[in-house]
Amino acid sequence: MIAPLPSPTEREVYLRELAAEVDVSFETLKQECNEEREAMKNNLQYGDNNPKRWNNGRQQNRQVPTPNLLPAYHAAERKLIAWMLQDDEAAQYVNEHLGEAFNLDDHAAIAAYLYAYYAQGKPSDTSRFMSSLHDDRLEKTVSSISMMDGPGEWSIQMLDDCIREVLKYPRKKEYDLKKEEMIAAERAGDSVRAAQIAIEMIALERQ
Repeated sequence: MIAPLPSPTEREVYLRELAAEVDVSFETLKQECNEEREAMKNNLQYGDNNPKRWNNGRQQNRQVPTPNLLPAYHAAERKLIAWMLQDDEAAQYVNEHLGEAFNLDDHAAIAAYLYAYYAQGKPSDTSRFMSSLHDDRLEKTVSSISMMDGPGEWSIQMLDDCIREVLKYPRKKEYDLKKEEMIAAERAGDSVRAAQIAIEMIALERQ
């Protein structure tokens, strides 16, 4: 399921999550993932009917579709909220290092409610927290997060990894927009503007 993902970032996030869950080193899983991708590439490079190239498209369409996975930032936000629901210390850390800078509005709202909930000295109790929301959509989201496969014990490193993924997403969106602007400038023959945008893209890459 992970190997066909086109984004290296998403693959790394899921591989690190898997490594923590099954107690196998990230490097080992990454190597197996790369081998799987290479095998997929070799199998699909010319289709499975090479002597009859005209039939390759039909043969490739018979591949079993890959189940949809959440974008890396979305999965990271859900995991953070799951830990926050379980432990007020995790919520406090996320509040200090991320605040309400979640990319999804519902997640930002849930985080804000959680910060306020714990600020009142209330214990970590998902049912009690949900009853305090008075918002059907947010309640459903919290319920969905609480029922997903348990994220397990958290650590500062794991929180930081998820926070980094959440903060990286808007920069990636900005980078993609800059790339489109640069291509448009190049097509318009404005090499100076294209170079300026390229410098901005390099700065975003470093971030």
